[in-house]
Amino acid sequence: MNDVPAHVRGGFVDRVRAVEDRYRSTSTRLRQ
Repeated sequence: MNDVPAHVRGGFVDRVRAVEDRYRSTSTRLRQ
């Protein structure tokens, strides 16, 4: 993991956060 460039790791984190936000909004919508 240490040999992965910082910008690549940041892009991966942004992608994971976007998926989590989408999942969270979907689960909230289903719960209502």
